[in-house]
Order: sequence, then structure tokens, then C-alpha cells
Amino acid sequence: MSISYSADGRPYSPLHGPRLAALMTINAVFAGLVVSAWTLVALFVEEPIAWATWSAVTRGNSLLEMFYYPFVLLWLMPAGGIMGAWLAHKARRSVLAYTCVLLPILFLSLVFGWYYFTPAEWR
Repeated sequence: MSISYSADGRPYSPLHGPRLAALMTINAVFAGLVVSAWTLVALFVEEPIAWATWSAVTRGNSLLEMFYYPFVLLWLMPAGGIMGAWLAHKARRSVLAYTCVLLPILFLSLVFGWYYFTPAEWR
């Protein structure tokens, strides 16, 4: 492992790039699948999100309906996490970058895990 120093003297590890890129890719794949292959993804995603938000999740037929509440949560939250992580990485704030990219993954994992892996009487 090599550490190079930036102009301001803080250590910068090049190993943060591949891990952060992998987490960004996970977010991008999920957001891309939700937008482009909703019919397939809805089989697994629609019920847990509808349960968690108490609102029906529909994509609709028009472009404007992509911005309705429960559906926008599924693609804008990962996309916003990617943008925030990229900006934080460029500012060399690795903790903030990982926080931005991990929050959507952890939130959606918590919702799906709670819905699919807990007993029905707990829901």
C-alpha cells in the first residue's frame, strides 16, 4: 500500500477509489434497473416499498410520473448518493463520500430485509 501526499500535506490513499467505485456501481445498477426494467424489478421491490411508505408504487406511463413520491425514492436516492459521493471524493472527504454512497444501500437493504426476512406478525 502506498500513500502519496497532496499539496496540503494530508495523506491520500489510492485504495479508496476502487471500493468507492464499486459502491457507486451498485447504486447505479439499482437505479438503472428501477428506471429501465421496472416490470421485472417491481416483482421484488414494489411490495416492500409500498409497505414502508404506506403508498402504492407505480411508475406510470408518462415521464412526469417518474417523479411521484414512492417511485422517485427508488431511483433518485441512489443517484443522489452517487453525485454526493463523487463530489465528496473530489473534495478528498472520504468519510463523507462513503456515507453518501452507503446510505441508499443501507436504507433499501433495511427495508427489503425487514420485509422479506422477518415474521409476518412483525410487519
